[in-house]
Amino acid sequence: MKPLSQRRAGGFSLIELLVSVVVGLLALMFATRLVVGGEQGRQAALGGSDSMQNGMVAMFSIRADAEQAGYGLNDPLVIGCSTQFSDTLGYALPSVPRGLANVTPLGAAVIEQGAASAADGDGADRISLFAGTSLSGTGTLRINTDYAAGTPLVVDRVPYGFRQGDVVVVAPEQPGTDCALAQITSDPSDLGAPPASQTIDFQVGTDYRFNRANLGATFKGGVARMFNLGPAGSLPFHTWSVDDGLLKLRATNLSGAAATPQTVLDNVVSIKAQYGFDTRAGA
Repeated sequence: MKPLSQRRAGGFSLIELLVSVVVGLLALMFATRLVVGGEQGRQAALGGSDSMQNGMVAMFSIRADAEQAGYGLNDPLVIGCSTQFSDTLGYALPSVPRGLANVTPLGAAVIEQGAASAADGDGADRISLFAGTSLSGTGTLRINTDYAAGTPLVVDRVPYGFRQGDVVVVAPEQPGTDCALAQITSDPSDLGAPPASQTIDFQVGTDYRFNRANLGATFKGGVARMFNLGPAGSLPFHTWSVDDGLLKLRATNLSGAAATPQTVLDNVVSIKAQYGFDTRAGA
């Protein structure tokens, strides 16, 4: 059996143990940095991919609204007409400057130029796209008698294609008077055959979210028309905006999204609408 001093000489010294520990710690540090670097690279790649996907989804969503915009609203009497509008659920038409005043036009597309602020992104625009869902398309009625106040309107014929609960827009044939939007509360099928008076009512009630005590505008008999936009429940009035990196939507046909914009996507910095004017000569 070897002496105790010889057995101790055959093991590891303290210095060798310390060197081994230092080498192990250095290896662990480099391995950790390698793993962390790889994870950061993966997160950056995924983040870029997610941002691109969010941007594509945002564009597809807005594009779908833009493709449908104007259906039932493409008559020049309606496009650009400042419209009296009220919604018990809180949706509001966009207000845009025209001359020295602000108006609420009911066009196919309305662009509110954004101001550079943190809440709106980097000067993000607010884009409203309006459409109708009436099966009659742009079917119209003419207003027979003058209208100043109240809820009934006398029309020139049997209102085929107009149903109780449909949303209609009344527009003057001559500029100078606002348009008005409301819901039909009478049943056109009960009006009787001509020459009975063809009267359409716009009574105020809990079932009619777009009605108020009167239309809010005056119309001359024989020079004003009524356009049917379809059932109120499917009326697609949509407003897209950006707030603190979130793409948001206000809509008349989405539950809970009429008064308060609802988040659709995150990581959206801004939206801008590019448009132009036809400068060709001619009518």
